[in-house]
Amino acid sequence: MPSFDIENIKIEDSWSSKEIAFEDSELIAFFRKNLGVADIAGHPALQYLAYLTISYVPFDPQGFPSKEDYKLISDFEEIDVPNIETGSNSIHVASVLKNGIKDLLFYVTDPDAFIQVVNRNNSRIQSFDLGLEMVSDPNWEIYADLP
Repeated sequence: MPSFDIENIKIEDSWSSKEIAFEDSELIAFFRKNLGVADIAGHPALQYLAYLTISYVPFDPQGFPSKEDYKLISDFEEIDVPNIETGSNSIHVASVLKNGIKDLLFYVTDPDAFIQVVNRNNSRIQSFDLGLEMVSDPNWEIYADLP
């Protein structure tokens, strides 16, 4: 199997953003998708997709977090996620914000190593309920389906 090394791969910092409203509801969902990883989509070393879920109490009818919660979550994504990527040899491919949930999606080389690195780098968000789900997605079908 070809190896993957996040520190030695050049990935363009290019992201799409989509806002989706729900019929008969004030709720809004925001999707951010890492377009820079398209060239490595389906890499044989990145067969697992991890969903790191941060649950917060919605602040408004759209389902968004309070300013304080948003700052903590944003700082985690900006400061800690790069450390998680490097420390676990994973790649952050998307983020979804909707109705009390912030999901961060990563393709990972080693699920156990990913969990360990997340646990060492989550102090900024420990005041929230955290969840982690790992699914097999060797062909990156979930990534391809993201808006």
